Amino acid sequence: MSIEDDYEVLLRDLYGGVADSDRMGRFLRGLCAATDSHTGLLLRQDFANNSADVPHIVGIDAAESLQYEAEFAADNIWFQRSLPYIRTGSVHFGDDRVSRQELQRTRYYQDFLRFLDISHSLGICGLRVREQAAFLTLCRSESLGAYEGGERDLIQRIAPHWANAYALLARMEELRAQTHWLHRLRQGMFLLDA
Repeated sequence: MSIEDDYEVLLRDLYGGVADSDRMGRFLRGLCAATDSHTGLLLRQDFANNSADVPHIVGIDAAESLQYEAEFAADNIWFQRSLPYIRTGSVHFGDDRVSRQELQRTRYYQDFLRFLDISHSLGICGLRVREQAAFLTLCRSESLGAYEGGERDLIQRIAPHWANAYALLARMEELRAQTHWLHRLRQGMFLLDA
């Protein structure tokens, strides 16, 4: 299969993943394979409260994502360094802002990343509203080195689609929440947009 074929499959799974979490998982696994990453996740980070939520993850288990949410969201040096540059649709490669030596001196690395064999990370911001942002994040081990060349090109091509897909995903979540409350009210109601 060619890079273009892989790209088309990734986009189909990304947009299909808006309504189907299995397809989102397939998209994450496919993007991990295309970039030699062993972890992929959707991450919502609240910079004001130093908290996070990981609604979808591949490559590590739920307990590790809960550990990040509970203990390490405030210690993510990659986010700390990228914060002034994070905006909807932006791409951030951890190695561009933090050296390997500096990362390895942090509590975040010593007490968390090291045990997951993570030394390199990238993030695509799907949405930034004030101090909250949603990311597609990929991570990989030290032995594979920093993301380079074709991997960076692929991520740059995926970035605007991730921002579009995340906007759709956020709207779908909002509609699901409204529908949930309507069912609980047991009353009829029409929802009209503009």
